[in-house]
Amino acid sequence: NPAYPDRPVTLRQLLSHQSSLTDGADYAIPLGETLRQRLGRAEAWDSAHAPGHYFRYANLNFPVIASVMEAATAISTVGDW
Repeated sequence: NPAYPDRPVTLRQLLSHQSSLTDGADYAIPLGETLRQRLGRAEAWDSAHAPGHYFRYANLNFPVIASVMEAATAISTVGDW
């Protein structure tokens, strides 16, 4: 959250809707836009509440979780099969 740069957003916060993300920037990310670009928009964040301190349901949490899972489980498929 740009308003709280010293407070990391954790997977637990994303899953429990306490990440400080909002759906203010919408959660559907159209072709040609990246998740990073969407998260760079001020309206994607709750500037009044730090991560981990306020419940706010946000669909935008789920594309972030999916991206984390993809990065964490990425393996090279070349020669592995």
